Amino acid sequence: MHNSPYLKGNALRVDVAKQQAAIATRYKNPTLELEYSRFDANDGNSKSGERASLSQPVRLWGVGDARKSLAEGLQKTAQSSYTLTKALFSKKLLMLYVNYKRDLNLAGLAKEANDIAKHIYDISLERYKNGTIAKTDMIQSKLDYKIALAKEKRMELAKTQSYYDLLSFAGFTQEIELQDDYTEPLAEKAGKHNPLLNFYNSKTALALSKERLYSNKIEWVGVYAEYEGEPNDDIYRVRLSIPLALFNTRKEERTKAMLEAKSTKLLAENTRISLDIRLYALKKQRIIEQNLIKQLLEGLKEGEELLELFEEGYRIANINIVQLQQVKAALIKTKVSLIETKAKYERNIIETNYLQGKYND
Repeated sequence: MHNSPYLKGNALRVDVAKQQAAIATRYKNPTLELEYSRFDANDGNSKSGERASLSQPVRLWGVGDARKSLAEGLQKTAQSSYTLTKALFSKKLLMLYVNYKRDLNLAGLAKEANDIAKHIYDISLERYKNGTIAKTDMIQSKLDYKIALAKEKRMELAKTQSYYDLLSFAGFTQEIELQDDYTEPLAEKAGKHNPLLNFYNSKTALALSKERLYSNKIEWVGVYAEYEGEPNDDIYRVRLSIPLALFNTRKEERTKAMLEAKSTKLLAENTRISLDIRLYALKKQRIIEQNLIKQLLEGLKEGEELLELFEEGYRIANINIVQLQQVKAALIKTKVSLIETKAKYERNIIETNYLQGKYND
């Protein structure tokens, strides 16, 4: 989170917005004109004169507050955009970590399944040599062992892919050691807001500040002060230049800003409505997933005991290879379900935390 070039690049947009805000509120520069004149008379005499003119665009009353509001809107929108980006980055990073943990556990389970298949094959080989089972049973157990070995390699490949997907997204250029027992806790709802909702709200405020600014048909008037020194006279002038808003009343800009505000308001309302429904659904799903995890854990203990009994039964020829492999397959399937359900439960927590604004900071 602290070293990601992606986040650092997006954080710079906040600094860019600060400069845009400063540009929106700054005054225009004054203009100074200096002029020298030479007057040549018909009798050959010549005299000189000079002129100095100072002009300053002056912002009309009320425009300054509108531009200040615009500047604040630019900064808040940029900040909320970065907050949304960071929250989405945090969510994706944690989701990739959950995928890595899941594939790591599945790879471990595949090794365990391979060890069980190897153990059954060893028993089958010994019984075949002793003449207590047919060659077909021994070959079947050998094939099952080879299949388990191949699956272990596939799971190892999936684990490696998940590991490098995580490192790549996080912005690391070299391998690092990862802990594999971290579980994201469910955050309490503490008055924080969904980052997408905050972004839409800030966009609405920015559009309204633009509408307020464009409601001023004229923002600037020109004030001029001039001195002109001629051979026989000194002339002083003060002039005021007022633009006439006849053809460009900024009606289109104002309408556009009003439409933008209306659009983002509707998007915010839609987000607000779906947020409550989504959080309620996630809560219901967590309850179901917790109960399922509990049931699977209870079933695992019985499944492991049953497999041990069936292995011993197969050793002394009380059961056949098909029964033993069915028990083994059921146990492995239960463990796979447990790993997948735990991963779903963790993803649920991450999604809930994101929606409630935990990753906004």
